[in-house]
Amino acid sequence: MVGSKNKTGLVLKAIFIIVFSFIFILPLWLVFTASLESSEMFARNGYGLWIYNFSVKSYEVLFAKPQFWVSFGNSFWITISTVVLSVVVNTLTAYVLAEKDLPFSKFLNFLFVFTMFFNAGMIPTYLTIKSLGMYNTVWALIIPPALGVYNILLIRNFLYSLPKAMTEAAVIDGANYFQVLIKVIVPVSMPIIVTTALITLIAKWNSWMDILLYISKTDKNSAGIFQFWTVQYYIRTLLNEVEASGTGADGSFINGKQVLSASIVVTILPVVLLFPLLQKYFANGITLGAVKG
Repeated sequence: MVGSKNKTGLVLKAIFIIVFSFIFILPLWLVFTASLESSEMFARNGYGLWIYNFSVKSYEVLFAKPQFWVSFGNSFWITISTVVLSVVVNTLTAYVLAEKDLPFSKFLNFLFVFTMFFNAGMIPTYLTIKSLGMYNTVWALIIPPALGVYNILLIRNFLYSLPKAMTEAAVIDGANYFQVLIKVIVPVSMPIIVTTALITLIAKWNSWMDILLYISKTDKNSAGIFQFWTVQYYIRTLLNEVEASGTGADGSFINGKQVLSASIVVTILPVVLLFPLLQKYFANGITLGAVKG
């Protein structure tokens, strides 16, 4: 009887996994098939489960201009730079805020939490960026998103859960606060650090609003390339052009939804390849970082 119940439970779990996997995978599959369908068949049938007339026209439109490859490279190194800076800044800040013996510790923690619910808004942020001389520079794309209060609180809450005796033992052995952080705190905090890095990476990789606000739309180099555009912003402008004209670079008909589908496939591919490698850290980090101090 017990064995029968266990088998029934396994079958139900398998069905549950299959159904929900289908629900989550189906939209991505529809986007993938649409990106490889001919414009004529897509105009006739719309999104479908199968590819009836294979065509890479939407990808040709997406890759046609050199601006795409420059923008894709920009997205890569700007995202990596932001993630590295974010890990350093957020870990250092969380390390300080997790020290309960720090003078005004509760007040400092309150100030950070306060900014999660009340912020200055878009215009004051723009004016601040401009007054600091970062407008139309790469620093406007890297520095502002590096500090994430949510990520800081996740790391801080994780540090709250660590035994204080662990850091005290390191201090007794002669380690200073910086050595305690590097040699003791960081190694045991890798799950939550990787988690916050992944959160920052996804948010930054998908961002385009910062380009719209902080980067000039008329400043091209000698080759006619916008130097600081990211791939998301380039795709946004390309889609506007395709939807307005209904044609690709060679003048042939192309559906804007197909170009959008191709852009989704291309831009999510790096994240899809990276996420399985970091999934175990992400799941553990979210759980551990949610522990209250």
